[in-house]
Amino acid sequence: LLPSILPLLHPARTYVEPFLGGGAAFLAVAGQYERVILCDANPWVAATWRAVKATPEAVIAGFQALAVRNSREFFYSVRRGPPAGDVATAVWLLYINRAGFNGLMRVNARGECNVPYGDGKPPAIDEAAICAASAALQRAAVSHGDFEALDIQPGSAIYVDPPYLPISATANFTGYAAGGFTL
Repeated sequence: LLPSILPLLHPARTYVEPFLGGGAAFLAVAGQYERVILCDANPWVAATWRAVKATPEAVIAGFQALAVRNSREFFYSVRRGPPAGDVATAVWLLYINRAGFNGLMRVNARGECNVPYGDGKPPAIDEAAICAASAALQRAAVSHGDFEALDIQPGSAIYVDPPYLPISATANFTGYAAGGFTL
């Protein structure tokens, strides 16, 4: 969708993405703005972006250390919860995302990761992409929290990719963060 989205972003001094997630739009426009404000409601996602910004080499090395141990049993032992600190959380989240089913990231009502184990293929990340993301993040402030608390100035370019609205009573996935999302 980027070819359809990018022409709609106007030139501005500041770029804001309040629902960062995987950050595809941010990564596509990162060098075009003097100031970048990124936010996500999921603390693990925000921690991952901060760690990639500050210490991409540590994130890559930590991921590789988990990836070589990949198995169903190891995955479920790691999935129990993220360790403390941005780098450890980033390593944890990337491993869960790459070793888990279909690259999902979701949580249950208690805010616990509940992604099932994937196909057993060795998980991998693109190291060059991690380093490129780190470079792109150098002008960015990355936070975790409610988008309504962001200090967005008039004239900013804002890309809003909110969680998807339910399409039926049974197709109501909003489990990106504890508490889900509402209108």
